[in-house]
Amino acid sequence: MTLDDIVSLVFVETPSSPEFTVRRQIILAAREFCEETYAWQQMEEVETAKGSADVELFAPNGSELVAVVSMADRERGKDYTQPTPSMIKLSVPATSSQNIEVMLALKPRIQSSTLPDDLKPYIETLARGAVYRMTSMSGVEWSNPQTAQSNYIQWQAAIAEARQRSQTGRAFGSRTVKPRRFI
Repeated sequence: MTLDDIVSLVFVETPSSPEFTVRRQIILAAREFCEETYAWQQMEEVETAKGSADVELFAPNGSELVAVVSMADRERGKDYTQPTPSMIKLSVPATSSQNIEVMLALKPRIQSSTLPDDLKPYIETLARGAVYRMTSMSGVEWSNPQTAQSNYIQWQAAIAEARQRSQTGRAFGSRTVKPRRFI
């Protein structure tokens, strides 16, 4: 997905802004969105070294690591921890060299000129994030505090919804159970 898909949506609210600045704010909004929601997830295989508890992670091209969402047959906190975005520490060193499937949460690099297709459902949300960032700048002709406030509220609501979607899939029901009276 190219940034052109979103630039035109941002220009509706900030017509006099330079295109370079709009593109930069879209990338910054996409990075923040991915950090907050884990919306961009990708399964990767990592190799463990015999006798080592440290597993180094590498981001696919055009991305940066945010976090490990899950590991095959392992539980966070019990079987592994993640001290840094690019490192997993196993609770028990590997007895042999093996490949482990890891679900990674990613974000676009700051130099990116495209966005992953995983973010296509969130084009309007990313546009709102960029508009919020653009209109909250001070000392520029496209600054507009009311527009910034309105877009910020919608941006935060969309982040909350996307976070829930990445955690529970499309099941939007309550994640709690209503207590029933014991008879």
